[in-house]
Amino acid sequence: MKRSIRFLLAAFPVTILFFGLIWVYGRLAFPLFCALFIHELGHFCFLCGRANFRPSASGLLICPQARLSYKEELAAALAGPLFNLLCALFSFLLSIPPLFFFNVAYALCNLLPLPRLDGGRVLDCLLHLSFSPSLADEIFRSVSFVFFALCLFTSFWFLLADGWYLGLLPFLISLLPQSGMIFEKKRG
Repeated sequence: MKRSIRFLLAAFPVTILFFGLIWVYGRLAFPLFCALFIHELGHFCFLCGRANFRPSASGLLICPQARLSYKEELAAALAGPLFNLLCALFSFLLSIPPLFFFNVAYALCNLLPLPRLDGGRVLDCLLHLSFSPSLADEIFRSVSFVFFALCLFTSFWFLLADGWYLGLLPFLISLLPQSGMIFEKKRG
């Protein structure tokens, strides 16, 4: 009983977001939801048997059963965008433009080198495979800060140009607390 209540409470924000997208965007919400699902399915397929999955406010929370090596974490991070790009290829061949657009957009946005995105995980793993841990962390923080600043500047520019466009502002603000750009990044 308690487990099902916990699941409903954890899945509730995602459900509200999904129905809100359907309300606002109508038929475009389904291809967007499909792109999100396909992306998470890529991570799930790679980590199947090596991780536990729990619902969270943003989808599924992946909890590895054991610490992944940097190479395994790199492959797991790339699995989601790879699934999106494969689905984009199939949707292009089948002439489904909304599904093609959302899969390409989601894959490319998720590959930005920002800390909580797959691109941040990819950059972090590549740096730790190539450099000492302290140098890798310093380079990661610097590159992430530059991309964060570019996204923030672009979002403000659109806000000023259009007068109503919030762009990436809510998303960027949600990345700040656990990004490692404000607080020291601790690796366990």
